[in-house]
This record gives sequence, C-alpha cells and structure tokens, in this order.
Amino acid sequence: MKKKVDFNKQIDDLINKITGETILRHTCQLLIKDKNGLKPHGSGVFVKTNDLHLLLTAAHVTEGWTGENQLYIRIGQTKNVSLVGDLRETNLDKDDQIDLAYVIIDDRILPDLIKAYKFLPVSKIRDHKKLLDATNYCVMGYPEKSKEDINGKSEPVAKAYYVYPSKQKVYDYYKFSPDLFYMFDMKGKGTNIKTGVKEKTGTHFYGISGCGLWIMIIHADEEKVHSVDYRLIGIMTEFRKTKYLALIGIRIKLILNAIMNFEKIKLREV
Repeated sequence: MKKKVDFNKQIDDLINKITGETILRHTCQLLIKDKNGLKPHGSGVFVKTNDLHLLLTAAHVTEGWTGENQLYIRIGQTKNVSLVGDLRETNLDKDDQIDLAYVIIDDRILPDLIKAYKFLPVSKIRDHKKLLDATNYCVMGYPEKSKEDINGKSEPVAKAYYVYPSKQKVYDYYKFSPDLFYMFDMKGKGTNIKTGVKEKTGTHFYGISGCGLWIMIIHADEEKVHSVDYRLIGIMTEFRKTKYLALIGIRIKLILNAIMNFEKIKLREV
C-alpha cells in the first residue's frame, strides 16, 4: 500500500521556503525620518530589466520625496541607505486609485543594495488577469506594527499573507475595476517570515503599501508535489475595512507599460 502523501504539508513547506528565502530578498522596507528618528513608511520590490535597476512601489509612498524628505531603505539590522535615483510616479490628484511609482536606482547605492537584496528578473513577472479560486496568492511586506525582539532590540519583521480573491460584490462596493485591480479577503493569520510562526492578521496593514503581490505556481501529480515557483503579478497599494476587510493591488502590467513608455525600452510580453 502506498503511503498517503500530505500534499498540503509539502506545499506549505515549499511556499514558506520561497517566501522566506527568495521573495523576502526582493522586498524592502522604506522608512522616513521624523524628530524621533526613522520610522516605517512603506514597502517596495527590486526589479532588474535591461540595464536598469528599479524599485517598484506605490505613489503615495514616494509622494513628497524631495529635498529634506528623504526615503531610506533598511539594510539588515544596523544600516539604512538613503534612496537615490530618478522617480516616476502617477498623479494621485488626477486618479487616486492608480497609485504606482518606480525609481531608477542610482548606481552609487547599488553596491550596498546588492549585498542585502536580490533584483527580480523580468522573467519572474507575469500579467495575471483571471484570478484562481484558491489561496495561491502571497502579499509580502513590512507592516509598521510587525516587530520582534532581536538581541534585545525591537526590529521590524516582514510578513507574508496567503490570501483568497474577493468576490465581485467587494469590487462593486468599493468601486474598483477587476480589469485593473486585485482585491483579496483578509482573515485568519499571516506568517511571520523571521520566525515562521502564524499570527493573527488584525486590521492594521499600514506599511505594506508598495509591496509585491505574488502568485505561487504549484507543479504536482498524484505521487507528490514536484515544485513551487513564483511570479510577481501586482503591487499592493491600500486596504479597506468599512464593510469588507480587503487588501487592494494593481496589475503589474500597468507599471510595466509605464516603464516601456517612459524609458523607451521593450520588454518581452509577460
């Protein structure tokens, strides 16, 4: 008699490995400075295309990033690097739903970033219009309240939320088009990437704006789960909680089209 395969356990283990070891390295925390020092402000995803090193995030995260209003990228537990580069962002005064930005990163800060992070190749990006009826989706960022005591000091910790697509009634209620946006129900628990422990999600998601939305691609047959792969499919921009608690993201194709138009480069169809 064949031993029964625990597919769920295999899949969970592989997904946790990818999020904790790979997607985490594509994801950064962005900070701003106030009178008390640096504080959490948002998240971002590092991408490389052609000869450009990019940081993808949300426009409300980069809004006002000029002069003294610096943005910092956290590198490990002891270092922060001031973000330097050329900014492209949508105009939130004209459309507050299309909330996207990217920064062409200045070569001067690349050596520090490459030590701590891994730039996602375009081959790992996919346009994904029809959502699966499953929890194959991962939102990974840095909620501002997600902290842990490390060596006697309170340190920020990334969280991965494995989420389920919202029903059409949620899109209708909040007036978001499913052709441009993704909405996901938030309930249950999120995984603390540092500890691997599942924790209650709560209703406070400030700080994850600008983080990536990822689809987990599972390859399996009747015998076992062979592999789990991943693709970046969107950028998360906000959450709503008046009637339905939902996270909201924008299709990655919108920001890829902007990159091709503004930077005059051609990307392969994704």
